[in-house]
Amino acid sequence: MALTFPINALPADRDPLRNFVFRVNFVGGGTGIATSFAQMGFISVSGQGIQTEMIPYREGGDNTITRKMPGQSDVGPLQLIRGVFINANASPQYNWMRRVFSVQWGKGGTGWSGNFRCDMIVRVIKHPVTYWNKDDYGDPRGPKAAGMLTRYYNCWPGAIQWNDLNAGDNSVMVETMTVHHEGFSVYYGTNAQGTNAGVDSARDAVR
Repeated sequence: MALTFPINALPADRDPLRNFVFRVNFVGGGTGIATSFAQMGFISVSGQGIQTEMIPYREGGDNTITRKMPGQSDVGPLQLIRGVFINANASPQYNWMRRVFSVQWGKGGTGWSGNFRCDMIVRVIKHPVTYWNKDDYGDPRGPKAAGMLTRYYNCWPGAIQWNDLNAGDNSVMVETMTVHHEGFSVYYGTNAQGTNAGVDSARDAVR
């Protein structure tokens, strides 16, 4: 049976978010961590998610099936890939890694009392645009443009790697950083919009 009227839906209700328009911010942490990163353009961010282990349980008298109970939950590390630029004075990722070494050694600029952890915010932009006004909803650099926001807590770098050198290759130098964290919060729609302070307030309200 044909419909009399077509089904109309707004893009926000019908079209999923694009995974290729996103921004990464680092906030908090020790002196210089968030400042050195600011808003960095990463090629990709992978490893987002959480998994819960399964505990099997069996008892006599109920042998038809094994009961499966939820065990401990854990979050895996994140991998962030970024290009290596010739005009950069230093690598913020590598400098952040050195702060971890400084704490492990018990000496250096950070020391035992220094804070090498910080929060990481990943914003997925609602829609790619070709024209926008500064600080307006279409501004991809503004906090109002986020359609999904994930905040990772107590992040620190566990590994820094560079791609192989190959004279027969045709690619660019990239730097891969593995980041460990202690959980995350996810916000969608209007809850994903706002400044970092607004996200802090939302997090405190949820927890």
